[in-house]
Amino acid sequence: MIVVAEQIVPTEVIRANPQNTVIPAYRVDALIHQPHGAYPTSVPGLYDYDYEALQDYQAHARKPESFQEYLNRNVYAFENFEEHLDAVLSPGRMHKIACDPRLGYSPWVAELVTTGGRTGALPEG
Repeated sequence: MIVVAEQIVPTEVIRANPQNTVIPAYRVDALIHQPHGAYPTSVPGLYDYDYEALQDYQAHARKPESFQEYLNRNVYAFENFEEHLDAVLSPGRMHKIACDPRLGYSPWVAELVTTGGRTGALPEG
């Protein structure tokens, strides 16, 4: 099994709370350190999902022609995942999707989801 991890922690951290280890070491063949590896989805407590990126995906996934355009722009245009992240995940966007430790989620994503991406006053009715 290959495990992709957002963070690599010292062995002492794992031994201090062994109940938090979900996958036992003997099942792991390789470990890959990939910060933001779940993007555009989320890692609870670290970063929220990218609402706009997922909306874009959903809009393009409805038809084969537009989905191929999406793949060309967001997948095939890059040599690897790091290139993709460099192109789409700016420091400002990382800040927007970062979880507020007090809330456990991103206030920016919560507002987008709650308002459907609308800004300003709510429409009448």
